[in-house]
Amino acid sequence: MLIMVSRRIYIIRSLNFEEQKQKMETLPSFFDFLRQNIGRPLGDFSQKQIHPALLKLGEKFLRRFRLLVLKIETGLHRLSDYFRGKRIAIKNGESGGNGKNSEFWDEMHKTKNGLQNGGSEKTEK
Repeated sequence: MLIMVSRRIYIIRSLNFEEQKQKMETLPSFFDFLRQNIGRPLGDFSQKQIHPALLKLGEKFLRRFRLLVLKIETGLHRLSDYFRGKRIAIKNGESGGNGKNSEFWDEMHKTKNGLQNGGSEKTEK
């Protein structure tokens, strides 16, 4: 019986609106009972309860996914800046030092080594 009912419902759903209306009007009273007491309440329930809940879940998922993408984008931006800084440091560090501030660090190392050797060596530019 369930197979027959579901087959008829499937056939009716595949028709256009006018043909559905004609077919539903010619159905026997058992199908009127199904339509009135099962079909419409289920349709209303799914439209008013299930559909909004699914939309809420979808929105929640998309918000979290968006935050994840933004975190990844921030990380990639930092990595890109790091690579750019390294490239510039190598490019500017032509004197064989430690990068773009190599002159400053060379001077700091000389001062540190001078103080460790016991001398109060002052280096001025």
